[in-house]
Amino acid sequence: MKAFDGLNSEIIELIRTLDNKEITNIQNYLSDKTLSKKYISVLKSECNKMAPLEAISYLFRTTKKQVFIIKKVKGIKGLATLLNVSVKTAQKLKNSGIIDQAIIFEKHKLYFDEDEILKICLPKILCWKSFKFRKDVDQKYISLWENRPYPKI
Repeated sequence: MKAFDGLNSEIIELIRTLDNKEITNIQNYLSDKTLSKKYISVLKSECNKMAPLEAISYLFRTTKKQVFIIKKVKGIKGLATLLNVSVKTAQKLKNSGIIDQAIIFEKHKLYFDEDEILKICLPKILCWKSFKFRKDVDQKYISLWENRPYPKI
């Protein structure tokens, strides 16, 4: 319940009466590490100024807009299948620090932001020799691959 610190007691009581799924959505949004602490504190202070029911509906609207935007890939195996490389190569890529900004930790589990990974790794030649042969890749990523500033393979 640390995610709800800073909200007034009436709002917290209303949140506790909701479904577990809805509580989890709001809790995940308020404790999201990709959002700045300043943004979350401003959001909480705005909610405290509103009536409790209005604050709950405001939290619902903001979480529905932004919670499920990030496509996540789970673990090193997921990263390897996304990049179409071996698990060992995916582990080396993770350990190199190149993709640190795309790493998401949730409750001791490792996830990777799929769009961020493809933005970072797409221009790099090392792990993309087989990328253009994949059939399930979005066309926008293939066009990025073809227009990369590096020499063609």
